[in-house]
Amino acid sequence: MTDRLTPTTTRLYVVRWIREDGRDVKHKHFTRENDAQNFHDRLTSFGKTAAIFTTETHWKPTT
Repeated sequence: MTDRLTPTTTRLYVVRWIREDGRDVKHKHFTRENDAQNFHDRLTSFGKTAAIFTTETHWKPTT
C-alpha cells in the first residue's frame, strides 16, 4: 500500500511569501513546478513578495 502513496517525483517546490502584516513567512508545497509558478504569479499579482525554492528529495515512509 505504501508504494501507491509514495510521491512519484523526487523534486519538491516551496513557495514562500511574507504575510500581509509582515510578522511571518508563509509557505506552501508543490510537487509540480507549473503549480508552484502559477501560485507564485497569483501572489505577486496581489502585490505580495514571494519566491520559489526547490529541492531534490528521497521519499521514505516514517510510520
